[in-house]
Amino acid sequence: MRKFRLGAIFFCSVNATAMLLLCFFWLSLPRTFGDEAFLIKWTSLVKKTLLGLDEKPSPEEFLYIDVSRSKRLVNEIDPLFEMYTGFSHTAIPDREQIAHLLEAIRSYGE
Repeated sequence: MRKFRLGAIFFCSVNATAMLLLCFFWLSLPRTFGDEAFLIKWTSLVKKTLLGLDEKPSPEEFLYIDVSRSKRLVNEIDPLFEMYTGFSHTAIPDREQIAHLLEAIRSYGE
């Protein structure tokens, strides 16, 4: 009987360790699966409606600036030749337009 308990404890420990490793691997993946999206949706719904825990920033203290339409192409190193060839580009937000916007905001003060 004692041998059976030791075997069961060993099996439970190995199973728990395997499940933890699988869980850590699953959490490290960069994408969200369908069942996770369902779980996230319902937990946030419960948190917001039943518990009333929906902290939002004050509109007077928060500024959202959409820079998605002001892009500029920047040369990138070609991975094949490991030098700038003029054929590889990366789109980044135009820093010059953002600087002009921040200067205009600075003129109004806080």
